[in-house]
Amino acid sequence: MATKTMLIAVAVVAVVLVASGVYLATRDNGGEGGSQVDAIGMDVSVGDYYTITSSQSASQPSPMTLAATVGSDQTKYTVTAIDENTGMIDVSVETPNGTSHETMAKEDFLDDVTVVDQTYIGEYQRNDTIAYAGKNVQCMVFMDQQDVGGATTVTTYDYIGVDSNVIYQTEIVIVSNNSTNTYRTTLTDTNMIGKESSTEVIVPEGSIQTGEIRTQLQVGDYIEFSKYDDDGRDIEGAEIVRINGDYIQYCELGDNDTDGTTVKDFLSLVLHDGSGNMIDSGQTLNTPFGTMTCNLYEVYWMHSEILDFDWEDRVVLWVAADSGIIYKIETYDDWHDDDDRWEDWYDDVESYYLTGTSLFGGTQQEPSTPGDKPSSSNRFGVTLEVNDYYTIQDGRDAETYQIISIDGDRLTVRETEGREVEVERMSANEFLGKIMMTSDQLSRWDSLNTTETINDVTCQVYQERYDDDRERIWVQQVGSNYIVWQKQEDRDDREILIEMSIASL
Repeated sequence: MATKTMLIAVAVVAVVLVASGVYLATRDNGGEGGSQVDAIGMDVSVGDYYTITSSQSASQPSPMTLAATVGSDQTKYTVTAIDENTGMIDVSVETPNGTSHETMAKEDFLDDVTVVDQTYIGEYQRNDTIAYAGKNVQCMVFMDQQDVGGATTVTTYDYIGVDSNVIYQTEIVIVSNNSTNTYRTTLTDTNMIGKESSTEVIVPEGSIQTGEIRTQLQVGDYIEFSKYDDDGRDIEGAEIVRINGDYIQYCELGDNDTDGTTVKDFLSLVLHDGSGNMIDSGQTLNTPFGTMTCNLYEVYWMHSEILDFDWEDRVVLWVAADSGIIYKIETYDDWHDDDDRWEDWYDDVESYYLTGTSLFGGTQQEPSTPGDKPSSSNRFGVTLEVNDYYTIQDGRDAETYQIISIDGDRLTVRETEGREVEVERMSANEFLGKIMMTSDQLSRWDSLNTTETINDVTCQVYQERYDDDRERIWVQQVGSNYIVWQKQEDRDDREILIEMSIASL
């Protein structure tokens, strides 16, 4: 399946200060620089925290349609200490099941809630709204997609505040065979937004479409509408799976069933052919692609296999005056049936708003294939592959971390603990940092000059130099790095690496 990453040929709407398509945001604080009021800076202090809620939805009809939550959990991450020599930070991780402690780079602490690298967030798609702290926040939606083989596609949507770098929500959608699972993390609280920062922050640019529709269709092209009616919001549309001359086969969004229609029918959903009577002009319509001035056309009969209109429906089109692009379709059910129209004032009204299409200029790109971007530029110098995994046991609980897609140093990782499953993105450093140390990190520990065997591996035993709890670790040297096979804070609190399968180690 072709990726939707090259969704829109864009025109920059804000002043671009760097060539990469981002700008560095500052605010006035006496001329010394600093982050803007609704951004999160790269400076980290003890006591900084954020809380995110994680949930999972199964077999959603569309990545944009909220389904019943299968599971929901809340996690609070708090900075408890900073190592000035290595730059690493200690973080407490509070969940309903208890509190654990991790050591990580500040970028790994921040990347769940802020943009630390433009390449991590994919391509701009549209604007949408997210609820945070009792108000609605206008967000830019960025999408990245990876084809990981085995008929499995992993798509990530980041919702980033407009003119901000705050990631208010991330959705990871895994489509495999006949199933669709969405893993969603939502920012619910933090003390870091608006905090003064001595560093400049990366604020990604939103975009608007070019005002042109590409009419040469390709496999993978799609059109997406948000449909509103008495039942609320839904997503409708289609993606092309095969083309044969003027006839196409398509798959309805969120549905593996295929159907067929003509090229003309497909294009008629986004490009007005001039039919119908113009009933109004100069109407302003707010869309995810900007504010459009539209002419309204009443179409007495509009055939569409994809949106399932019929001859009895009245159809009104909101057509951009300067481009002919259809941004809204409104239908009145059974308007032209044989009944008295005045008795049918209650007939269903359905409004379709264009929220996405690959036809806004540009060309499609094929998704990356498994293993074409192995991660080896992390601080450990370890190459990772899809399906690499390890399992850590903490008391009676065992959690497995498995890589399901790789995009450079950015991984999508499935975390399985019993029947609970979460999926999150993390850097290669964060993934490896849960079981490895560099020699620089180990320098803060004192060797006890003794060895012990953990899981048939002969390990050296070290003790924390500065920690009052005198935490101990059991490590195996591999090159210039160390695999941590066991951590122990006290007699009843220990973590053991019970299984590891990383091809390059």
